[in-house]
Amino acid sequence: MIALLGVQACALVWLLVAVRPDEAALLVERWGLVPRSFLRALAGAPDRLWLTPLSAMFLHGGLLHLLGNALYLWIFGRVLEDLLGSRRLLLLFVSSGLAAAVLHLAASPGSWVPAIGSSGAVSGLLGAYAVSYPSARLRLLWPAARVPAIGFLLVWIALQVVSGVSSWGQGGGGIAWWAHVGGFCAGAALARPMWLRAPRRSRVRV
Repeated sequence: MIALLGVQACALVWLLVAVRPDEAALLVERWGLVPRSFLRALAGAPDRLWLTPLSAMFLHGGLLHLLGNALYLWIFGRVLEDLLGSRRLLLLFVSSGLAAAVLHLAASPGSWVPAIGSSGAVSGLLGAYAVSYPSARLRLLWPAARVPAIGFLLVWIALQVVSGVSSWGQGGGGIAWWAHVGGFCAGAALARPMWLRAPRRSRVRV
């Protein structure tokens, strides 16, 4: 239920922004996470800035950005919701998103570029799945193959780290690589303490 509600919330926000294209840039600037502006909040900037690490999770830069995050949220969120329960899944999602924001702020403290999207929070679900189902296998749609979940997810997070290091000081090409890393690590760390039941064997289609 929480996984579905998360997908619906992201889709609803995207639609609200899409139908007002003339105001889209202003909304992203106002409610996206702008590192330099957020850090200025420590010195007494407007209170709304404190909400931007949360509000930024529900804003997306385009339809493909939204669909990619929604797909992973739906696929991995359903499995984890059975393991954690709805409330703990929500806590995991939000905590991972906030951890993603913290690492992004640390990596790009002087950036004026708004960071948006639920990629960091969704990365937390990937980290939680890797810890909870290390022996599971993922069935890929393309290329059609079944691969070990732990191998696939470790390669994925390694690529995020390499991309983050290679883009250091270059703006990241529009992708907040370190947010992905922060979210993944938070999800991996929080998963086991949140278990309501022992994980059952899981097969996930990606």
